[in-house]
Amino acid sequence: MSSAADSAADGPAQRLVRPSKVSHVVASAIVEDIVRKNLVAGDRLPAESDLAARFSVSRVSVREALRLLEMYGVVRIRQGNKGGNVVGAVDELDLARTLSLFLRMARATYRDLMEARIVIEPFMARRAAERQDPAQLAAIREIMEQEAASTPETPESDDLAIKFHWVIVGASGNPVLDSVGRAIHALYGDRLAARLLFEAGGWSEARHIHYDIGQAILDGDARKAQRLMAEHVEEFLQLQEQRTPWFLGERISWEP
Repeated sequence: MSSAADSAADGPAQRLVRPSKVSHVVASAIVEDIVRKNLVAGDRLPAESDLAARFSVSRVSVREALRLLEMYGVVRIRQGNKGGNVVGAVDELDLARTLSLFLRMARATYRDLMEARIVIEPFMARRAAERQDPAQLAAIREIMEQEAASTPETPESDDLAIKFHWVIVGASGNPVLDSVGRAIHALYGDRLAARLLFEAGGWSEARHIHYDIGQAILDGDARKAQRLMAEHVEEFLQLQEQRTPWFLGERISWEP
């Protein structure tokens, strides 16, 4: 049986089947429109009145639907004479914000998050080596060169160390894994940006293996890439256990 959202996407005069919350069905239909029409960030959406007429619902229901989508970053609502509704730039940070709420409610800790990272990142490195995607390889090569040219005194050296992992966790080619991997990294990286383990420039202590991981990926050596990344992330966890065990025991925070 097709969903109400599917029916709404098929034609402008379709009436939505009404479950308990009309605004949720309208929101689903708008998302289906965005996906079906391949709309991208910044593309304009129909006015509230047009959406209400199309779906045979009140403007209040449409407004609630748009606000719901705005919470997830799917829609941006502009006010004023030149206002209107446009498609938002949904990215892994939006997923991270939503995920952090559920993880907070689940009483998950940063140690739990780190353990998930130990599973995900080595697999990402393996998939990157197996895929040999030209764009991904170019990004990995670029960050390797930038790290090689930096020193602990280089202002952006810490950012480069974090960026290396960001590139890797989005290189599997699987949109589910890439999104989840980067969302987890965002949750973790934001907290570590306060240099809980190192003083400025000290990230070089933990990134000595980045070049070897990157080279294994460039060489297409999937097993080596996976093994080196696993060793790297596990070493990092051990360092945290020694220096900041209190951080690992903290529950994941959520900010609206």
